[in-house]
Amino acid sequence: MKQLTKALLLLICAAMCIPALGEEATYSIDVDCYNNIVTVYRASDGAVVRQMICSSGSGASPSPQGNYVMPEPYNRRERKEWYIFGKYASRIWGNYLFHSYLFNAEDDATVNQESVISMGTNASHGCIRLYIDDAKWISENCLPGTKVRLFWGSTQELY
Repeated sequence: MKQLTKALLLLICAAMCIPALGEEATYSIDVDCYNNIVTVYRASDGAVVRQMICSSGSGASPSPQGNYVMPEPYNRRERKEWYIFGKYASRIWGNYLFHSYLFNAEDDATVNQESVISMGTNASHGCIRLYIDDAKWISENCLPGTKVRLFWGSTQELY
C-alpha cells in the first residue's frame, strides 16, 4: 500500500509539472547564436517574457541550427542544481542543453572563470551556456514540449 501511495503521489506531481499530451507549452525560445541572446516568448500571444545573454557553440563545435522541442529529461540529473559541469541543465536536443556557465567540480567555489568571462561570445562546445539564474529559470519554467529555435542572426523564418 505504501508503494502504491508513493507511486500515485509521483504520478500526480508529474502530471502537475508536465503539459498534458496535446497541450501547448507555455513558452517558446529563440536562441540567436550570432548575437548570443536567448529570447523567451509567451506561447499564447508571442509577448517577450525574458531575454538572456548566452554563450553558444564556437568554430568546430557550433550549436545545432534548427527547430526543436524540448524532450523529457534523459536522466535524473537534468533540471536539477548540478549536472556534472554546470547547473540546471535542460535538454534541447540530443547532447545539446541549456545550462549555466561551467564549474570545475560540483562546488560553487570552483567556478570556471574563463567560462564566465566568455559569456556573450561563441565559446561553448554547442550547448547554450547561461548565467545561473537564467539556466534555473528555464529548467523550472520551460517544460518538456517547449519549442526551441536555434539560428544564426536575425533573418530566420519563425517556426
